[in-house]
Amino acid sequence: MSDVLRLPGLVDVHVHLREPGQTDKEDFSTGTRAALAGGFTTVLDMPNNALPITTPERLEEKIALAREKTMCDIGFHYGSLGDNLDTFAEGAKHAVGLKVYLNNTTGGYTLDPARLKEIYAAWPRNQVVLLHTEEDTIDIAMASLEGLDRPVHICHMPSRAVLEKIIAAKQKGLPVTCGVTPHHLFLTEDDVSRLGVYGMMKPPLKTQADQDFLWAHLDDIDIFESDHAPHTHADKQAGAFGVPNLETTLPLLLKARAEGKITLEQIIDKCFTKPSEIFGLSTDESTYVEVKMEPYVIQNEGLQTKCGWSPFAGTEGADTGSSASADDPAAFAHQLRCASPSRCGRTSIPGGRSLPAVCSTTSMTLAPTTRSPLAMESRVPTGIGVGTSRYPERASTRASRTRLPSGRPR
Repeated sequence: MSDVLRLPGLVDVHVHLREPGQTDKEDFSTGTRAALAGGFTTVLDMPNNALPITTPERLEEKIALAREKTMCDIGFHYGSLGDNLDTFAEGAKHAVGLKVYLNNTTGGYTLDPARLKEIYAAWPRNQVVLLHTEEDTIDIAMASLEGLDRPVHICHMPSRAVLEKIIAAKQKGLPVTCGVTPHHLFLTEDDVSRLGVYGMMKPPLKTQADQDFLWAHLDDIDIFESDHAPHTHADKQAGAFGVPNLETTLPLLLKARAEGKITLEQIIDKCFTKPSEIFGLSTDESTYVEVKMEPYVIQNEGLQTKCGWSPFAGTEGADTGSSASADDPAAFAHQLRCASPSRCGRTSIPGGRSLPAVCSTTSMTLAPTTRSPLAMESRVPTGIGVGTSRYPERASTRASRTRLPSGRPR
């Protein structure tokens, strides 16, 4: 009988669920199903939708859509191009943080770095400002922290050059935290020739030396964030940046744990404790996820994300150049327990906004296969379920809650 590992309900502070506006890629239902399948019971959604979430009205529309469709706790980041500072007070009432982009990415919503000080001054000091910054803008970002008395989080930090600047800022006592993605921890630029367009992301994949530096300095990295950014195959062929990661982040991290690269305590710290602390989330300690520690091969078949592919599995159209052997023990039933929205309770936040519950009332078996052309020839633990420790004998019938900073508990 395989071991079962119990973890707290994990938190992903960086996802792109694409709704409203791009539901051909993902929507609140499929994205939060993917979150539960990956062990994440709370997600924070980014604002670079087809119409950016830069007005309170757009944020309210987005929350109203999420209220009816999400299957796990969800919060939202507000956005800015520097022209909506007068909306910050109202927008912040229903947001967890403010996201600004110093580099071009999906949507093209790039802020003039000269506006950073104005952004910092206008956004409430008790809420995080999140920055998309890369090698060519990191110096500007770090210089903007001088004399600052508010939290700033650097998203998807990709390389030695960026992390070294963040470490130096932390040593000076500047108020900065940072996150890293699974694709920057488990893929490098050497994989791009094999993955083709499915290896295109922002920030781009870096060298093996960069990746080694990230692993060697995990203690300087605060958060593991998936940057779940699903796209259709057609969008990827057209050059879209981003990859889906909600379902593969935890299995990959647990594989790294089995290899001695990371401890279980570090996974919990960077996927639960630190995200909750940095973003002011009051989590329900009774929420948990269970992982059945059996080997399996990451595959596209059975993924809950609407886009239906992963850079960590063989993807149609990608030149993977390798495949798992037929005798790999991939025939494993991945147990996902989640509920339909109609059976979930609801947690309200000011203005009638909803933080839907995580439930686990329906057991679904994802059909496994015994062969998969892998982007990574590796076996990772799977079998992730969601429940609550308050009712262990009824773990498949009980909802759980996470309280976001703008929210009230049920």
